[in-house]
Amino acid sequence: MNTKFASEPELLNFNIGTQENMKPYMMLCMLAVLVSSLSAQLVTDPLPYAPIANPLPDTMDQLYRDSINLKFSPIRINQAGYRPQDKKYFYYIGSAQSSFSVIDENGKNVGSGSLRSTGQSTSSQLKIRASNNATLVSGGDTRYEMQSEKFSGTIHEGLIPDDLPPGKYRVVVKSDTSHPFVIDEKVYSWVRDALLKFYGVNRCGDSQSWFHPACHLKDEVTGGWHDCGDHLKEGATMSYTAAVLGLAAAAFFDRDVDVYSANHGITQITDGIPDILYEAKHGADFVLQSYDKAGGNVGKMVTSMGGFGNKECGDDHSWWGRPEFQDKMPNDRGGPPRCARSEPTTDYLGKYCANLAFVSKLIRPYDANYADRCLKAAKAIYEFTTPRMDRTNTPAYNGETNVSDDAAFGCLALLWATEDRKYLEELCYDETIGKLANPEAQYPKLFNGGWFTYYDPVFYHASANTDWASDQAHVLWGFFRLILNDDTVCENLNISKDERLKLIEKTVYNLIANLSSVGLGDQMIQLPENGFWVPPIIKYELPWFTMHTQMEWVWNRYQAGNITEMFYYYDIASKIQNLELPTTPASTDWKAEEVKTILIRMMDYMLGVNPWDISMIYGVGDKNFNHPHHRAANPEGKNVPGAFYQYIPPVGALQGGYKPTPSGPNLYSEHFDDYFHSETGIDGTTNILMAVVGLAKQDTIGPPDGSVRIMYVGCDKAIIDIRQSKYGDAEVKYGKGDATDKTVSSDSSGVMHRITLNGLEEGTAYSFYVIVKDKFGRQSTLKNINEERQKVNFTFTTAQNCPTNADIQNVKVCRVTHDSAEIFWYTPNGEFDSKVVFGEQIPPVTVQDGDISGHPVKFHYVKIGGLKEKTKYYFYVESGESRDDNNGKYYTFTTPVEHVNFDVRAVRYVWEGMPTLGLNIMNQDIKSYDSLELRIYVRGPETYTLKAGTFSRTTDTVVKFEDHVMFRVDIGIKYRSDGYQDKHFKTDLDKYVQSARPVRIDDTYDPETKTWGYYIPLPMGPAVMESGARFRIDVSILARSPFYPYQDAWTSPSLKEITDADWSFGPHRKEDGDPYDYDGVPVMTKESVDSDNFKTPINHYITVYRKGEYVWGYSPSKKELETKKTHFELTTQITSPINNPTADYYLYEGTAKTISAKGYAKVTPVDGMINDIWVNGVRLEDPSSYIKWNSANQNYDFNIPVPVRNGRNQADITLFAGPSSDCEECFGCAVSNHSFYIEAPFIQQYPSQLSLKNDKMQPLGDTVKIDTSVFHIIVTDRNGNKNPKGKDTLYVSVTNPELGDSITVMLVETGDSTNTFQTVKTISVVSLPPSQSGKNQISMTGGDMVWVKYIDPTDSTDSSQAYIISKADFPVARRGWIKDTDGNGSIDLMVVEYSIKVKELPDSLSLAFPVATDIRSIKPSKDEFKLSDSTHLTIEFKPELIAGVTGFRSAAQKQGKSYLTHQGAAKVSTFIVADSAGPVLLDKAVLFERMGKGDGEQIDTLVIQLSESVDRQMMEGENLLLRRNGKDYPLEIKEILRTVQDSLIFTVTVKGNEILAEGDSIWLNPEGNLIDYAANHPHPKNPKVPVVIKAALPQVKNSCYKDTDRDGKVDLIEVEFLKEVRKEDLSFKFTWREHSEKSAGSDLLSYTGESKKIIKIDISDMINDLATSGMMQLKIKHADFPNDSIGINVKDSAAPVIISAEFAPAGDTTDNKLDTLTVVFSEDVKDIKSEKPFKLYNIETGKQYTFTVTPDKNMGSTHKFMVKSIDAAEKSGDKDLIVPGDKDSIWISGSAGVSDESGNIVTTSDNRHAPMKVKQADFTIVVDKGPNPLVINKSFFKDDGHVPFVGKPGIVIRVKAEAKVVTRVKMKGSIEIYDALGNKVFKDSSTVSRDGSSSNIYFLWNGMMNTKSSGKYVANGTYLAILRVEREDGQRTVSKFNIGVKR
Repeated sequence: MNTKFASEPELLNFNIGTQENMKPYMMLCMLAVLVSSLSAQLVTDPLPYAPIANPLPDTMDQLYRDSINLKFSPIRINQAGYRPQDKKYFYYIGSAQSSFSVIDENGKNVGSGSLRSTGQSTSSQLKIRASNNATLVSGGDTRYEMQSEKFSGTIHEGLIPDDLPPGKYRVVVKSDTSHPFVIDEKVYSWVRDALLKFYGVNRCGDSQSWFHPACHLKDEVTGGWHDCGDHLKEGATMSYTAAVLGLAAAAFFDRDVDVYSANHGITQITDGIPDILYEAKHGADFVLQSYDKAGGNVGKMVTSMGGFGNKECGDDHSWWGRPEFQDKMPNDRGGPPRCARSEPTTDYLGKYCANLAFVSKLIRPYDANYADRCLKAAKAIYEFTTPRMDRTNTPAYNGETNVSDDAAFGCLALLWATEDRKYLEELCYDETIGKLANPEAQYPKLFNGGWFTYYDPVFYHASANTDWASDQAHVLWGFFRLILNDDTVCENLNISKDERLKLIEKTVYNLIANLSSVGLGDQMIQLPENGFWVPPIIKYELPWFTMHTQMEWVWNRYQAGNITEMFYYYDIASKIQNLELPTTPASTDWKAEEVKTILIRMMDYMLGVNPWDISMIYGVGDKNFNHPHHRAANPEGKNVPGAFYQYIPPVGALQGGYKPTPSGPNLYSEHFDDYFHSETGIDGTTNILMAVVGLAKQDTIGPPDGSVRIMYVGCDKAIIDIRQSKYGDAEVKYGKGDATDKTVSSDSSGVMHRITLNGLEEGTAYSFYVIVKDKFGRQSTLKNINEERQKVNFTFTTAQNCPTNADIQNVKVCRVTHDSAEIFWYTPNGEFDSKVVFGEQIPPVTVQDGDISGHPVKFHYVKIGGLKEKTKYYFYVESGESRDDNNGKYYTFTTPVEHVNFDVRAVRYVWEGMPTLGLNIMNQDIKSYDSLELRIYVRGPETYTLKAGTFSRTTDTVVKFEDHVMFRVDIGIKYRSDGYQDKHFKTDLDKYVQSARPVRIDDTYDPETKTWGYYIPLPMGPAVMESGARFRIDVSILARSPFYPYQDAWTSPSLKEITDADWSFGPHRKEDGDPYDYDGVPVMTKESVDSDNFKTPINHYITVYRKGEYVWGYSPSKKELETKKTHFELTTQITSPINNPTADYYLYEGTAKTISAKGYAKVTPVDGMINDIWVNGVRLEDPSSYIKWNSANQNYDFNIPVPVRNGRNQADITLFAGPSSDCEECFGCAVSNHSFYIEAPFIQQYPSQLSLKNDKMQPLGDTVKIDTSVFHIIVTDRNGNKNPKGKDTLYVSVTNPELGDSITVMLVETGDSTNTFQTVKTISVVSLPPSQSGKNQISMTGGDMVWVKYIDPTDSTDSSQAYIISKADFPVARRGWIKDTDGNGSIDLMVVEYSIKVKELPDSLSLAFPVATDIRSIKPSKDEFKLSDSTHLTIEFKPELIAGVTGFRSAAQKQGKSYLTHQGAAKVSTFIVADSAGPVLLDKAVLFERMGKGDGEQIDTLVIQLSESVDRQMMEGENLLLRRNGKDYPLEIKEILRTVQDSLIFTVTVKGNEILAEGDSIWLNPEGNLIDYAANHPHPKNPKVPVVIKAALPQVKNSCYKDTDRDGKVDLIEVEFLKEVRKEDLSFKFTWREHSEKSAGSDLLSYTGESKKIIKIDISDMINDLATSGMMQLKIKHADFPNDSIGINVKDSAAPVIISAEFAPAGDTTDNKLDTLTVVFSEDVKDIKSEKPFKLYNIETGKQYTFTVTPDKNMGSTHKFMVKSIDAAEKSGDKDLIVPGDKDSIWISGSAGVSDESGNIVTTSDNRHAPMKVKQADFTIVVDKGPNPLVINKSFFKDDGHVPFVGKPGIVIRVKAEAKVVTRVKMKGSIEIYDALGNKVFKDSSTVSRDGSSSNIYFLWNGMMNTKSSGKYVANGTYLAILRVEREDGQRTVSKFNIGVKR
């Protein structure tokens, strides 16, 4: 498996050869950065371990993977495979079987064998618990649980035949077939390649991890590796990994190949550095960075980063997410600053030292400076730490007691790196370090001293295992492999033969001691006797070949350590077999093969021969575990609200694992949080790495190979790119013709070189070849292949007459983001440089120079950056000497807001009868963002009819949809990125949501249903959504009161019912044209909004706006969709004939002239389409014909034709994606470019070349002399050679487009099959008119350009051309400028530049002004001609050109012509005339009258007219000056109100401190930013135009409405004018809220005080609404201006009053809950802080009282309070308890500071007394009865004032409600009375009180029956009464009691 997160760029763009000052290894690093920089393309490079890779796609869900794992195969095979030379064992588990067979890939039987019962049995089971995440449940929730059946049986052993050739096979036992396996000598090479990928998974920093983007960049020391599944960087495991990788790179030089780039996802183009060495250097980078930051002070080096359970270090373990997000977390959740731990102890530093020393020697050929730094630091660390011999214990890693192995590791590495005997002495001799307790004579097989004896005479780890804390086996094997096994090293160290043999013997016996100490079980291998106390026996346990492990926590890690020791012993033993050692004879059997067999069996276990039938190495084998405790790979532990991600297998990780039992049950319980068994870490992979690499095939390292590309050929230079397979140098041998006598070498080492050949001759053939060398002296020669498949030199021919004027076509801007854009164009007439000039103003000035290719091209691709969001940019492009500025208008684009990755999920539920939408907005991005608004789309009619009785209305009322339907926020929770909640979010959010109204969408009307589409906005206000955060917003859909204050009615559902027709709620299908399939908003529970948020489908039919821009989701409105700022992404991959973008060279061996580039493209979002395809810069017609939608893969498959010719072909394929082509207004563009080279030696289609030569056959320059020059045309084209036995002919066109002259010339082949064609006669350049020139003559005038073009008749796409320019001997007009020299607004001067000295004035000139059709003839007889210098003619127009026009109408330039007589002939030259005159104001500036002066800056409205077009955006700012009394004052243009383009009239709003008046004048500020389209500023003396005041209605300064009597009804409007007015001249009309317009004449007007500027309008009889806030619009008319009126919005100056209130008692007196008070005001009121904001009057007592309250909820105009106490009015002295009643009144206290949102404060208590309703509290039903017993006709009930049965005999039953506060309640009931036998004798219904003033109900029974014996009295006795009472709320109470009767 392989998942890529980065990709390969166009490496041809990277110019290594010109980086002169860059160090060699820095060059490699830069290359690596480029490799991961381009994310627009998928990387699908072949896996180097593909034959053994897990076949499941990385995107497969864990559920399906688990289902596969639950099916155990009875055949347990090594799922990677076997080497041919090894014994190939497998197990069959089941009932007795005797034989097996082997089949190949085709199912053919190729071998067989017998099964042997081992006599052992086993049982196994797999239990899996999967989690969604750990957001709500610590340790992870339960997504699903599954378990396998218990699989048990007898273990049978099979041995696969040895004679099977390499291939893929399966074992078959009866009906069972095994997993596939491979037999190949490279099996462990492939496992090695898989293991190495895990280091990339766990890389930290900006390190080109293939698995995740850069992370933890805020660490004090970046880089290194994450420890395990967490993101700590632990010195214990990092130092161990770094040291072992260094040892591996050093010892396995022959097996450290380069299959990956720095990014492990890229394999087709590598970095030239062996992979293990590169990873070891990654560790060294961290150590060196730490050493440098400590200033070389080793004691201050940072060794680890981060911590857990430690406040000072941050708690890394409290957070789970992708590593790139952690820098965004707070410190207490593992975020920065992460603790930089300095633990300078030997256990860490010894291994860091080893890494640096190993790397120093290995990296030296690539980067000597880096090697020196490594060695210097290694020595310093060694010298610092060895005297200390200390260790570090951390919460994660502790328990190491012996650090001598770490010191020895560093010493060994320094010994190998320096070959300094000092380190040999310290390693094994120095008795001051360690000393053998007994003489060597007694223990000759033990070391004498040094680090090998520092801790124990035996250098071993005792019962521990090889791991991060025990390095002994690594050091011993490394000592043998690097020192003692190398003749040269031993010689350099002066190690004699005897000494060498002694050291070998000591080394192997110390290694045996390590291996013997981890023995377990009854299986033994007896090794040679050692003569000391550790028995030399290897023990292991069957059937799983287990050995001793120090603990079961991640058991596989320790067993892997045992495997490594087994390999180390086998490796040494196999090399010393038959070697005579000092005390061990040569005949000794070291049991190497026997050990190797067990070693392989142990590897078999790890790769599938185990109880669970699963490979323990992720990415290898058919089955892997799927729930690793690894954050970057597995989201099951994610505990943040957003930032979702999918499981991706961490390839190369070693599963933690359980220890298998030999014969008992083996239950494997898999869950990510069981880190004892599921965690993966770098030390686990490192523990098994050495054995795997050791078993890998030894690769023969040969010389480098490579590829060569000719990137550019010009007239005098060529650019050649060289890519070589190994890091090194290159040189080009080249020369003219067949010579290769010149050499150019690469400037620096690397794998990519760009070499420029300069000083070449035009039109000349060159040949060359390339030599590539690695850093070890190996070299290869790179040559071309011809059509006979022979190696020949590369060739090219330099161009001739290289054009300088590019033909710029197809300018296109794409991939516009908030800060960047990409611009493309095509120059078919040649390869040119690339330049974009851009900016926010006209003309743009910021230059981006250079194509991404780094050399001149035809297809131009330039990226610009550093842009601002939501900003319009202007740009033009340049190539050669040509500019394309869109005809002076400039190209433009506007950047969108910054793109962020989020999604919206929705569920439906009903809450308190209200349909409710639960929303989750997830931030899936690493960025934070704000300014969000969601839009929910529904359908509805234009109006609803509210029936009478609704909202207390007595009649039916019609309301608009938008005035009826609203949202209320019921739940608003902001889950921050740290997982905690923002408590204030709901309150703030609800203010925005409740005030938002539905908006009708004009283009959504459905005539069938007569409904419209509406969106209901959900503005988020200023809320910031942090990285990885989530908003939960639950909104109920309910009715908005149609009457003030327009808030929700709390419990009133709206008439709008949610149906499938509602866009945001209903289902959607792609087949119906919708972009995404969606089943509709699921109906779930309120709780599931949180608990199931990750499983809820994304709702793409809710839209999101950000900063006012539509950025996400899909609207039902096409018009709205056209405004969407869609962020399209396009990922593409070419799969045939080349795997591009990573591979970029293809040898095409076919003969067709067109090849098909096939591949696929994925566009996101899904409604994006491939809408443009370019091939080599040429746009393909009908791009849709080359693509096809692949529904299975959800992408486009493409098949694009690419033309090819013989030789080298560059293929540039560019795909553009964006909105559908039928939406011209839609925004968005994505692009993906593929560039590669096709070598086509066998196509019979050859590119042609054309050159021009003079009559002496010398190259002709591009400039010729008229009537003098002659030339030949030469064409080389192999396709022209049709007759191999004769001379062929070709035809070429020669054209002068200026004069319209054209001739066709025949060329004849120079000989048989020469392929070179030439004119027979020369072509002459003549001054004759075309009508008079001959067939071999071309007419030219001075400055003309003549094109010579050849088109291959067999291939119309093959053309060659050249041009010549006439060198005129007369003055040719080149360019001109028009000017307004005095700034009066008329063009009065033109300057014309000529090519040579003007001796005689031209006869005349002409100018197109101001449009192309208006030609002005200019003659010396009329206009004044002057020569300002020898080449510049100045013309003063007489008269001036058109007054009031200072520029061309439609462009910044037009055409002029010059006519002069030269040598008797008329000469005409055409030139471009540029506008050099600035704009002016014309006529006058019209000011709308404004009387008086207000406060601060003044705003005037002006109408001004300009002399030419200007950019509206450049108008705003201080571009106008006010001239008054000789002084100038700046005026700022604030807003352009109206533009009449034809007359260039602008209506502008001007801001300034001065009031404009008659006598003032205005002119353009020459120093402002106003410019015309030619970038001309106004002339310093541009004219000042007078200000003309247009009489207007009196202007209003202020207006407001008031409630003067404070009764809640607006009764007065007050208007203040800027000047005094007569009320008799005025009339007013106003609209209040939603009422119809009302009129107020002069009889309702009065003045305020003596001033006649303020008018009062009495409207007390016109308004009855209880509302003190709302929209009031006022129209004012004046008798003097009958046709004009003023419309203004009137300001609110009415303070709020109370409309109504409700007091809700808490319940009975035993209830501790507080009473509540809900108050409805006449408008929205700010939070009330007073404890006693209200006064009340009790109707029963006639007393005032107050409430002491605390605010509970502010819902705008409705406020809810908790009532803490009910108090008597102040100073009343009344201490009696006042019980609030239904008829009490309430009003606002004037001292409480109650204010509305406009700041109107209630300042007096004399305001509206509103009724207060008292809500019935919970009450108890009490039943009274009497008299009892009943004496018939003699019992009477005492009158309580309410009983309805006055004077009637009988027993009365009274039912009353008792509560803390009693108000009127509604009850009803019934009674039934039974005799002793159960017979019903009486039944009756309740009767209310007689006056209706009481809530009591009553029953009367006089003893008479009314059932069967109606009319008779009952007998004496006791009767049972059953009383049933039903309350208004539906609650029912049943009471039973006895009634006695006496007669």
